[in-house]
Amino acid sequence: MLKNWRKARKESEEMNLLPVMNLMVILIPALMLGAAFYHLGNIATSIPDNVPASEPPKPPKDIKVTMNIAVEKDKLLVSGSGQGLDPAAITALDKDLPDIAGKRDLDRLRAHLIRIKGEYPKSDTVMLVIDPTIRYADVVAVLDTTREHKLPPAKALPGKEFAPLFPVSSLTKRLIKAPDEDEGQEPTTEEGEASP
Repeated sequence: MLKNWRKARKESEEMNLLPVMNLMVILIPALMLGAAFYHLGNIATSIPDNVPASEPPKPPKDIKVTMNIAVEKDKLLVSGSGQGLDPAAITALDKDLPDIAGKRDLDRLRAHLIRIKGEYPKSDTVMLVIDPTIRYADVVAVLDTTREHKLPPAKALPGKEFAPLFPVSSLTKRLIKAPDEDEGQEPTTEEGEASP
């Protein structure tokens, strides 16, 4: 009897690992084939702050302007604002850039922003007002145009071929006009009852 018990104990100690190894051989390639490798990119943007300015007006050389670009279905509307600017200077920031043959006029946009950056070198912020029907690729193209520009060969240094334009960007959407208070109310009679 003791002999049979020792034999049974010896048989129970030996585990058959072959099924587990077969499972791993099948499972590991299946998991690797099902894995997805994505390369994600991001665009750094921020939400605009509605903070009242409390600083005194700065001298003209230190004025910072904020550019606004409305990306609409068939054109780009550029405008700007800044503390200490007179109405004529603010008007000079405006530009209407209609699409050319169905494509955004990014070259004229870049030239306009380069001119403004030359006049107000401390400026660095652009706000994009996006129409809900605009394609994502168009938004990215406008953002890329506003961030930096390629320097001419005479000014470019090795490793510094690009100069920043308006690297701080903020995306927002066009506000929808609120209905008037009179709209949506039923017309009333003189007694104040709703007319049928």
